[in-house]
Amino acid sequence: MSSIDVVIPCYRYGRYLRECVESVLSQDVEKIRVLIIDDASPDETPEIGTSLARNDKRVSYVRHAVNAGHIKTYNEGLAWVKAEYMLLLSADDCLMPGAFSRTIDFMSRHPKMSLCFAEAVELHNGGQLTPVPSNIPGEPGAEVVMNLHEFLSHCLLAGSSNIVCTPTAVVRTDFLKRLGFYRDDLPHSADFEMWLRLAAHGPVGFIKNPLAFYRRHDGNMTLGYLNEKILADFKQRKAAFDIFRKENECVINDMPVMYEKLLCHLAQHAIGIASMAFNGKKTALCDEICEYSELIYPAIKKTRAWWLLKCKKIIGFGLVDVLRRWAFFNNRLKNI
Repeated sequence: MSSIDVVIPCYRYGRYLRECVESVLSQDVEKIRVLIIDDASPDETPEIGTSLARNDKRVSYVRHAVNAGHIKTYNEGLAWVKAEYMLLLSADDCLMPGAFSRTIDFMSRHPKMSLCFAEAVELHNGGQLTPVPSNIPGEPGAEVVMNLHEFLSHCLLAGSSNIVCTPTAVVRTDFLKRLGFYRDDLPHSADFEMWLRLAAHGPVGFIKNPLAFYRRHDGNMTLGYLNEKILADFKQRKAAFDIFRKENECVINDMPVMYEKLLCHLAQHAIGIASMAFNGKKTALCDEICEYSELIYPAIKKTRAWWLLKCKKIIGFGLVDVLRRWAFFNNRLKNI
């Protein structure tokens, strides 16, 4: 009989906690355990967490006396996990019916699979739902098994490196226990480093169906981090690539080529963000990101995107804005 443990860290998300936990408990898998870890939330989390644990023996609730931060909280939960499968689910997200039965059935048919994820639907504060289709090809409902190279190829084709939708990411626990938990020196790219680590040691599964709701709101930790510290995010992703290379260069023959592709992708993404920063008249941020992209991948200066940005800098905001408006109206005229 399959079993799954779900760790739900919660900080300032008490208003979403009940919906999250109930979406787990309603899954059609017999052996489910839930651990809510309240990282000293200054909201209604204690009352809701205590109530959920009191009313269902499958739920446990613990509260930190002081805030420990997300990585320590995550790893505390991972140390508790004992089931065959596990999921780390943010308290502001929730699962769709049948998510576990679909994922566990797929993984049970591929016993060497380390990780399986799926698509999701964004749930906005106003109640709007926005499907988030994956760039991974296949008909709706398709099941895809990827080796490391295939997984990385899809990452490189995506807008950002991390294609794994975290509320759908079910991990086989024995891989987790053997390979280790989240790294505390990568507070904002630890999940991507974990996916790379798992992909290097076992196939990755993907289900081309939405199996979870990912909530978008102003309080999202990741969104706030990216908006405020985008350069730090690029540095964290580079650090994840460096660790991946160091820990796997003896077992992956083409690691130098793979690492070069990862740096190229990161630098290209950085130039795209730098161009957006320039459009928003954030010239200092634009220059910082450009300098970093050139540092990690000097060949970026030979790309079309780099030269287009350089031209934009030379001609200045005024002419760039005029050209952008001209292009917009020209396209509108073509469509009339």
